[in-house]
Amino acid sequence: MNKTRPLGVSLAVLAALFNGTVGVFSVNLFAAGMPPQSVAFFKCVVALAVTGQVAACVAYMKRKWHWAAVCGFFGFFVLTHFETAAYTSVNVAVVVLCLFGAATVSTFVIEAAVARRFLAASEYAAIVLSIAGLGFLFFADADLARGGVAGLLQAVTAGAGYGVFLVLSKRLRIGAGLIPVFALLLFGSIFLSVPFALNAVAAPSPEHLLNLALLAILPTIGDFWCTTKALTC
Repeated sequence: MNKTRPLGVSLAVLAALFNGTVGVFSVNLFAAGMPPQSVAFFKCVVALAVTGQVAACVAYMKRKWHWAAVCGFFGFFVLTHFETAAYTSVNVAVVVLCLFGAATVSTFVIEAAVARRFLAASEYAAIVLSIAGLGFLFFADADLARGGVAGLLQAVTAGAGYGVFLVLSKRLRIGAGLIPVFALLLFGSIFLSVPFALNAVAAPSPEHLLNLALLAILPTIGDFWCTTKALTC
């Protein structure tokens, strides 16, 4: 057995736990009057400042800036923008379940397509169970079926983007640690500045800072540090 596999699994589980806190902090910020575009943008900006890998990132960016840009688009813009938007209309638990379900499906399908192979039986089973779970969740919840379609689609889009990020990060070998995370955050902040600017939203106030800091450290830096490490194991 590969000795690094238990470490990779542990890091992946830890990343999922970190990611599960996104909704809690995001909803707190919404309640304090911060719009979703601001939450998505400023959590990346704060995380970028916390990592502070500017000098160390120069050599990395010279070699892999284009791959970091592609992965940053799917891993930060698509995931963060649509996930944060979904929390405005659908409860946290439903968003998380939809996100991970969609990520499971997209990861298996895209990985098989890139590798030019057929899906394994276990992958088919995981995809069927994921789709069945999402379908049951939607049809069993009358409130969600009536008013949460947009939020559900946003959560699924976020999950699909995350799945693409997982496949590309491993295939393109963007690496692990704070330097790749800093590069991803840099491009993620650039992409997220577009919806932020288009919505003409204001800077965060002092009452937002604690939740923004926790959002930046735990589900942003913590999640992506663990994820990139797990992909190299």
